[in-house]
Amino acid sequence: MDKLDFKQQCSLPLDKSAKGIKAWEPDMRPREKMLARGPGALEDRELLALLIGSGTVRETAVGLSARILSSIGNDLEQLAKIDYRALGRFSGMGMAKCSSILAAMELARRIVELQLKSAASFFGLLDAMGR
Repeated sequence: MDKLDFKQQCSLPLDKSAKGIKAWEPDMRPREKMLARGPGALEDRELLALLIGSGTVRETAVGLSARILSSIGNDLEQLAKIDYRALGRFSGMGMAKCSSILAAMELARRIVELQLKSAASFFGLLDAMGR
């Protein structure tokens, strides 16, 4: 298979012989790309695809992720606010996939909350010291 860019790969029809993302060049596959270059090297749609885990017969997980992100203007703050009902409207998004995304968004929210509390404590300490 000739090397194809992301858009070309996502538009390929999936069939049993292609096996979805497994048919892509290894350096284009989200899992392999993350292991080789770290999570910072992945695009938002690739990170979301890793949470989703698998696509459908007609669409890869990366294609599904791109469609979800496109529906919210590629705004990650909107992704953090999305609910089960909104995710479930996408073909291929069942309870397990929706739950994975919602769980990841909740973990991210909790991390931010802890960081904000830590920063508030630090600045409170500085205020108490008169700085």
